[in-house]
Amino acid sequence: MALLIPGTLTIMTRNGRYGAFNTGKLSTSIGDFVVKDKELDQYDAGKYQGQFEIEKIKSVHYTYGNCLIVECRAYLASMQLNSTTDLTDEEIDALSTKEQDPLEEEKLNASVPTTPCSQPMTTQSSGKGQNTQYQVQPKANKVNKANKANKANKTNTTAVSDDEQLFGLLWPLGHQVKLDSTCDRETLRQQKTRLGELGYEFDFRSQIWNLQ
Repeated sequence: MALLIPGTLTIMTRNGRYGAFNTGKLSTSIGDFVVKDKELDQYDAGKYQGQFEIEKIKSVHYTYGNCLIVECRAYLASMQLNSTTDLTDEEIDALSTKEQDPLEEEKLNASVPTTPCSQPMTTQSSGKGQNTQYQVQPKANKVNKANKANKANKTNTTAVSDDEQLFGLLWPLGHQVKLDSTCDRETLRQQKTRLGELGYEFDFRSQIWNLQ
């Protein structure tokens, strides 16, 4: 049974083998907990106040460098954030200890395959278990026009194809985008980075990316 409780989530951005990543510390009336849910990677560093639905609390240990790290980790089913404040210099110094990237931890303990986002459906014709390809030869007077169009649109087509592969069923993107939390952590980070490049900004209250 999930526990709904008010608290403050402090998110710190760190750098590791796989780039920047976020970890959190949830302070509540029943104690402080480490939070490493993959959804945190969408947020900026800071202190967030709100209601937190804790699905599970679990003791986790791992080795990092020459140290054995033991954490009391909270897993969130949902959260409703009301406000945020920046971290002070003192808080940044206190939180700037080295910490293992959760993605690295998952890769080291990959006993269960990660779940990539759902991809667009493709259609293939098949017969007797083998793929059958059908090709229609274009007329000679259309070949040059097609080649010119392909060259002119090659760069744009490649970008669109990459984005479609990355975002899966979310593609094409609208003015508002809510990322699929069932995606694996690495894909979610790539989507977050790409949305920023495309001019989207994250609203921490609605947990939606908005095109600016």
